[in-house]
Amino acid sequence: DHKWKSRQKKWNGQQESQKAKRERKRMKKINVHGGHNRNVPGIINYLDEVTEDRKIKNKVIELLRDEGNKVYDCTESTARTQRGNLYGIVKKCNAHAVDLDVSIHINGCKKSKKDRKTKGVEVLIQNSNSKAKAAAERICKKVAALGFTNRGVKVRKDLYVLNRTKAPALLVECCFADDEDDAIKYKKVGASAVGKAIAEGILNKTIQEKKENTGS
Repeated sequence: DHKWKSRQKKWNGQQESQKAKRERKRMKKINVHGGHNRNVPGIINYLDEVTEDRKIKNKVIELLRDEGNKVYDCTESTARTQRGNLYGIVKKCNAHAVDLDVSIHINGCKKSKKDRKTKGVEVLIQNSNSKAKAAAERICKKVAALGFTNRGVKVRKDLYVLNRTKAPALLVECCFADDEDDAIKYKKVGASAVGKAIAEGILNKTIQEKKENTGS
């Protein structure tokens, strides 16, 4: 009986591993957008949210596409009100049938001077049974590995983008714009590293970036 259970456990593990491999290989369709715009700019403090979330968003899209996925940039840049900005984002997202909606933001709470502690990264989902939850957990771990505090995955039922998008959705709060330690850490690691961490979390794989051939 013990041997049978051991074989069954091993077989289940192999099946799960094969399933994970198939999932990683399958081309995904993904919406990605940076939050806010210059008319409704989000938080501006040690970091400027719109400036930085665009940099991160661009890197995420670049890497996801390099890995063979279909990616739509659903960033909204012209609305003059917060409501208009959110409506425009959701309209763009829902124009595509995708596996996942990814919203990129920089967090804000209360201005904090340097105390050698980062407030860190968190990822928001609409409910605890969301199909985006596994990716959200991986993104938290990947971004935290850069040196940010892992604040974990949190359920938010009051966010327009999470409530109104048709596909499973997650919102990444990469770090805190108003925490000096977060800003120092972010500037040290750079937007590209944060974008890569998010892309790896989405795809559940390590991404080897293609090195540009500059010739001899």
